[in-house]
Amino acid sequence: MAREANSPHVAVAIIRRGEAILAIRRRSDPMAGGWEFPEVTVEEGGAPEEALRREVLGRLGCSLSTMWPLDVIEYDCPDLHLSMDCFVCIPAQGEEPVAREHQELRWLTAGELLSVEWLPANRAIVTELGMAWSEIFSENRF
Repeated sequence: MAREANSPHVAVAIIRRGEAILAIRRRSDPMAGGWEFPEVTVEEGGAPEEALRREVLGRLGCSLSTMWPLDVIEYDCPDLHLSMDCFVCIPAQGEEPVAREHQELRWLTAGELLSVEWLPANRAIVTELGMAWSEIFSENRF
């Protein structure tokens, strides 16, 4: 079944380093200054994992080693519906994300999740992370 034009399929990277996850702050567009997770719109028929790996490498200069699906979040914006495939990701050894196209990058621990102003579509992910941090980032998963 084809997706409607106003119903994009998005892949989201929750990049983990140690006990923290990466938040990025938009530089420009109508949502400038808001915080989010790295994301990419997935082409119809495309693999979300591959699109996300390309996006993170291109925009953050960082390869991902480990990637596993966390959840699919459905979010209704005023003029469209987002279906977001969320993945927990680990940067490749020795690689560090850099702010090539973003105003700022910040590593946040569980206790710091609410220290930034998240964009609305990312708030459901943040809530899930906050409620299940220990289970999501259990060492048994890696």
